[in-house]
Amino acid sequence: MSLRVGALVEVRSASEVLATLDPDGKLDGLPFMPEMLQYCGRRFRVFKSAHKTCDTINKTGARRMDRAVHLENLRCDGAAHGGCQAGCLLFWKEAWLRHIEEPEAARDARWRSRRRAAPMRRSIGRHDTRAPSPDDEAFACQATELFRATAPLRW
Repeated sequence: MSLRVGALVEVRSASEVLATLDPDGKLDGLPFMPEMLQYCGRRFRVFKSAHKTCDTINKTGARRMDRAVHLENLRCDGAAHGGCQAGCLLFWKEAWLRHIEEPEAARDARWRSRRRAAPMRRSIGRHDTRAPSPDDEAFACQATELFRATAPLRW
């Protein structure tokens, strides 16, 4: 599909997404998390291509991910992960999305309005870096599985 920034997409139904997952709930090593189910059947715009990321767990450097994007304003709320408040961007595999064709006039108007918009401000979320105690529960999510869902990225 090779989605571009600004493309309109619809998150497939829960049953369609679940049909793409292996027995561990993953596609190409990337988990579809319970926090993402609330977006099934809804439309969003592609915010960024997610073809590269950083390995923050094993510290091996830059990593490559195939056929994935980030959608505008969608971050993990941590509800199914012990109330995690990291607010990570969600990775969306293209297989979980349906491209929605827009009339050319609508695309042109959207492009013109974006050019007039103020520059986007970026914020960096605060992450708790304390090591968990042995009594804490351990959770797996997209952030903890990124190493397995990606390949080394050569410079």
